[in-house]
This record gives sequence, structure tokens and C-alpha cells, in this order.
Amino acid sequence: NSKIISDYARKAREKSFKGIFAIISDPVDLLCKVVFLTGNKNTSGEFDFKGLAADQIRGYGLGVMHARAVYYSKQNTETAKYNREGRAFGPHGQGLVIANSLKKYNESLSKVLTDQTVKANLEVRKTGFKPYVAPALSSGSYPLIATMSGKWHYSATFMGGVFMGAKNRLLKSGTEIERLNLPVNLVEKIKENYKELGNIL
Repeated sequence: NSKIISDYARKAREKSFKGIFAIISDPVDLLCKVVFLTGNKNTSGEFDFKGLAADQIRGYGLGVMHARAVYYSKQNTETAKYNREGRAFGPHGQGLVIANSLKKYNESLSKVLTDQTVKANLEVRKTGFKPYVAPALSSGSYPLIATMSGKWHYSATFMGGVFMGAKNRLLKSGTEIERLNLPVNLVEKIKENYKELGNIL
């Protein structure tokens, strides 16, 4: 995926593409960075930043993780309010952080939800099917439409050198990341995963 998407990043550079470069292939967060780095180098491999701007690149993978968390949260009365009170942060897969509730954050409940969400892909495959319908809707169609409509949705956007997943919306003035009053231990967990994501590429 990295090689294929790098070719498109270079084409976007050549054409001075001004629209949104949407990435839905895994791993969306890292591929976003690949596009940014590749598209902003000249033929000598030097950075000249004449390619896609960081805020033009968006990765769509967190939506399906949120949807899976909603599914599992409804199986436990202690996490049943996730869809209204909880949030998803980080990459699609390893490093994901599911917070059961922002009002009554519980680290152990959040960890269980996170683990269930990350492993959901494998659970579906055990049935003999490949999970592609849910991701196509939850991480594809719905958030893409929300992006174009300026509505809140889950996607990975550029945050200080790292493409990180969080709830946001695209306005005429640029990307607005949801501002939240988060518990300290949740903030530390998100920071830790943010650093790990930044160290990969």
C-alpha cells in the first residue's frame, strides 16, 4: 500500500492538487504520513514542501473502531453509555484508545472495550467472512460525507508531526479537533500512544 499510495502522492504534487487526499487503506495513520513525506520531496529526494499540505491529508480508519466499540459496549451495562459519553482516539488497530465515558472514565472498563474492539476483526474472520462492509460504511462512506458536510466525525488528521485519529470536523477555516476535558490518566495514555505512532515513521 505504501508504494502505491506514494505514486498517487507524487501525482497529486505534479497536478498541484488542492482537494482532500482521503486514505482508507490500512494502516491509514502511517499511510497519511507516507503521503505527506513522499509528496513533499523533489526528484532529488529533498524536502521542498511543494506537495500536499498536511491538512489536505486525512485517514479514515477510526470510524469502524468506534462502531465496534459501540457494539461491544451494549453487551455490558457498565459500558452501555459509551456511544453518548465515550470516545475513540488514536490509530486503527494497535495503539487504539477507547474511553468508556468522559464523565465517568474507568480505566479497566476502557481497556476491556479497547481489547474487544481491536480483536473484533479476528472474531468476524472466525465466522468465515472478511469484514469489509462495516469498515466501508463506518470508516468510509459516513465519515467522508461528514467531512464534506463539515460535520463531526472520526478521522486521522495532522497533529504536530503525527497523523492521529480523533473526532474532528473540516470547516472553511481548517480542521477543528474536538476539545475535551479529559482525565489525566486518559491523557497520559493518549500521549504515550501518540509518541509511539510518531516513532514508527
